[in-house]
Amino acid sequence: MSHERPAVSETPQQRYAETVFESLPPVEIGIEIPRASATRLTSGKTTEVKLSVKEKLGREGWDFQELAKVRKGGVLRNYSGELFEVVDVRKGQIKIRNHETGTEGEIVAQSRAIKAHEYSYVLCDRAAHSKKVSVYETVYRDASLDTGEFLDAIIQSIPVQCMDVFDEVQIHPKSSDEGGSIRVEPSLFSDKHVLTLYVDKDGYITKQAVETLYHELGHAIVKYLKGTMNPGRAWRHCMVEDAYPISEYAAKKRYPKQNDNGETEDFAESVTLYLATDGAKTEKTKSLRKICGNRFEKLDQVFEDLSRRQNSGTFSKLLKSGSSLDS
Repeated sequence: MSHERPAVSETPQQRYAETVFESLPPVEIGIEIPRASATRLTSGKTTEVKLSVKEKLGREGWDFQELAKVRKGGVLRNYSGELFEVVDVRKGQIKIRNHETGTEGEIVAQSRAIKAHEYSYVLCDRAAHSKKVSVYETVYRDASLDTGEFLDAIIQSIPVQCMDVFDEVQIHPKSSDEGGSIRVEPSLFSDKHVLTLYVDKDGYITKQAVETLYHELGHAIVKYLKGTMNPGRAWRHCMVEDAYPISEYAAKKRYPKQNDNGETEDFAESVTLYLATDGAKTEKTKSLRKICGNRFEKLDQVFEDLSRRQNSGTFSKLLKSGSSLDS
């Protein structure tokens, strides 16, 4: 489901790395992990974000091929892990009932167009490598609102090593997951290399939006390096060696259909804390690196890997080779 950290409730035997992170003093960002230079070219052009049927259903957590075979009385499993009974099937619509809660909803197989403001940015690293990125914002539709600085802060938080792992940013309002309308993290299942952020429609909370961006970058990095959503056994080893769970969200979230045992969200949450502390390599942040040592050492390797690939040229990027997440 869409990423939003729950309130942390710990027992004396249980401690989350995110709790240590939240206790840290303010950290200067961009020293150890340089951020891309972002220049806004155009602002607020009125347009639409168009989602195909397959992409819309994928963002809601459904397998397009599985839906094509569904029958009344059957069972569907959402990518979130939740089970649904199929109540009725009509052309383009499937009525469902949550197996656990009894809540009813429906799956509608149709494309969707969402009104949006389009912004265009150019990202540059220190070696003059540049990339043009489109940002589609569907939240603040009042033209009198100046959201430029809010969006600038989000885009300027992107590390230079991550410039190649995505092509587009979409910003949508948070919504409840009522009536069987389950929304998984779009970056996991979209065919596009899109970072999709869900933000509060009632105000600009930059810190939360940036941390959500870091989380989505975590998923995008795995897809870029491995072509899958799961970072694999090497990351699982880091989790076991560190012993501490990274966050309550990661400790509970699973994707059974993707052979996930917690690695997927643990990696994304780890990237969030890693980037929010600029790698946790200073005296101020050593307490966090101490309990995330294996994870953060692996992320050091991952970001070095991303940097090498970015600077290696187009031909080298086409060569199939192992990544830092393979060992």
